[in-house]
Amino acid sequence: MFQRFYVLFTCVLGNALEFYNFVLYGAFSVIIGQLYFPSFDSSVSLFATLGTFASGFLMRPFGAAILGSIGDKIGRKKALSLSILLMGVPSIIIGLLPTYSAIGIFAPVLMIACRLVQGFSAGGEYNGAAIFALEHMGKIFPGLTGGFISASCVLGAFLAVLLAKFLTSIDASSTILWRLPFLLGGFLSFVGLYMRKNLSESPVFKKEKERKASELSKNREVHLFKIFKSRPKVVLATACVGALDGILCYTLFGFLSIYLSIYLKMPLELALEASSYGLLACMFASPFMGYIFDKLGASCFLSLSALFIGGAVYPIFMLMQYKVFYLIIIAQVLFGVATASISGSLHAYLQMLFPVQERYAGISFSFNLGSAVFGGTAPLILSYLVAKTDNLYMPAVYIFVWIFIFYLSVITVEKMRKTKNIL
Repeated sequence: MFQRFYVLFTCVLGNALEFYNFVLYGAFSVIIGQLYFPSFDSSVSLFATLGTFASGFLMRPFGAAILGSIGDKIGRKKALSLSILLMGVPSIIIGLLPTYSAIGIFAPVLMIACRLVQGFSAGGEYNGAAIFALEHMGKIFPGLTGGFISASCVLGAFLAVLLAKFLTSIDASSTILWRLPFLLGGFLSFVGLYMRKNLSESPVFKKEKERKASELSKNREVHLFKIFKSRPKVVLATACVGALDGILCYTLFGFLSIYLSIYLKMPLELALEASSYGLLACMFASPFMGYIFDKLGASCFLSLSALFIGGAVYPIFMLMQYKVFYLIIIAQVLFGVATASISGSLHAYLQMLFPVQERYAGISFSFNLGSAVFGGTAPLILSYLVAKTDNLYMPAVYIFVWIFIFYLSVITVEKMRKTKNIL
């Protein structure tokens, strides 16, 4: 039993480190823009920096495909060890990288390369860590276990933002202080790597690999193509889950502060403070939502989640428009809990949809494809919809449409599961 909880602890720690390192770049984007993407126009410099941040999202499906295939063919532990290494090494390079004034064009090129590698790594980490932990835990509260994995992402991102805020409050113009969190993150990644190397492989994966060793060795078909061909509806449903989770998460993490500061004219500091309540609500609610998932079962819980989010999303945006701080906090907390109802339960749910030998690649690629395409673009799309229509409720409409799509995909897959048409 101790070994199982130690595995869960290392997965939570490693996942938190991954997202700490990934989010650091965004937290220091203004400083990085000035040092590595210099321009006479500060907005152009910032845009180039944010474009580099977004490029990391584009690499996530590729990382999910390759690391997922490694996880299914060679082992979960190998893939997760590689993912934490690919996140930690670029963090150290960023922390030591000379600026544009020192090495010219090589500075932004190397910075972009580091972000691409980190995006590749993130694609194989999030779902992979959950799969590894869930396979070790077995039937012991899978929803709660997955909820802790989701909460660790928010924890890592939150720590990155807090550290950035603390260091910039000391000296916002320092060209040295901002490097320290990257170097720290890189060092801690090696600690995480050491801890992962000392874990035992997933017992479910080892058993399945031994049972199908001869079959796998003869199979020359590309792993992902085989998954797409054998279970297209499940792949599509997983992408829909990733899309909704991404839309909710990146609305919570990024768009709501933009919505409050730009469209509701709230001071940016207050908008960011209000958003922190939503992040904390999501972090603490994710394990709780996973626990409720364990008690109610997949069909009942996901249907209730869709009903809850669909019913709450319009009042959430209505509360914010009153421009009263405590009402905005209530709205943020509600949105955080709504996000947690999906992110806290998705790992346990998706685990049910794929067999062991296709689980890592199938879940990681499908989920990250939906998350990158629709989640990563959510702040941009929502900003465009509000600006184009001059309607402050358009984000609620967009989210409601995706709730409906999510519900239809879940209903379809649940019918397949009941008729034993999946595994």
